[in-house]
Amino acid sequence: MQHTHISFDEAFEMMSDLLDGFTPEQIEKIKDNATLHTYKKNEIIYDCGEHPTYMYCLLQGKVKLSRKGYGDKTTIVQVINPMQCFGYSAAIIEIDHLNIASAFETCTLARLPMHIMMPMIKSNPTVAWKFIISISKHLGVVLERSVNMMQKRIQGRLADTLIFMRDSYGYEEDGCTLAVTMSREDIACLSNMTTSNVIRTLSLFASDELIMLEKKRIKILDEDALVRISEYG
Repeated sequence: MQHTHISFDEAFEMMSDLLDGFTPEQIEKIKDNATLHTYKKNEIIYDCGEHPTYMYCLLQGKVKLSRKGYGDKTTIVQVINPMQCFGYSAAIIEIDHLNIASAFETCTLARLPMHIMMPMIKSNPTVAWKFIISISKHLGVVLERSVNMMQKRIQGRLADTLIFMRDSYGYEEDGCTLAVTMSREDIACLSNMTTSNVIRTLSLFASDELIMLEKKRIKILDEDALVRISEYG
């Protein structure tokens, strides 16, 4: 783990919308106890089974939450984008972390101690409601993707994942290249597929001119067709 070069004032200016609803006194207390850190690509932020000591706010980069299942197979259950918080759900329901949080790429985080945050969440109805909405949205996304990954065939799963990547990260300036680079292994974890099936299906999509592959970069050429494949499995 490295310390970040983002200044403290810059970080809290970036977090202004996330801190909306906290009182001025609470914001000052958060500032007094927060720390900024940078994690390298694939570095573990917290592991499954660890006690949830901190809430994290992603300032720059990308983070994945994954879970190991049967046979140590890893599935990515959520991707975190800048200006999203994570790591607090387990603390709220007083259990250890069920997921592994790691950096998709070099990322900068604000780390907020839960022993400071929890009393604020409990005592501030506006803030508590924001957390309830955030957790509910997350559970809805996870449930929908879990059902899709169980019921859809291989092509439907991969199309669903490509659309999910588009919705999560958007496009680069050309309007068709996904603004994220993932290894085939990570795409497999996100799709509940084997890496070999991901490679074959990506090649199939490319031969059908639905996408274009440039090493780890993926260009979406026929978005409507991918949506149809995703919808009909």
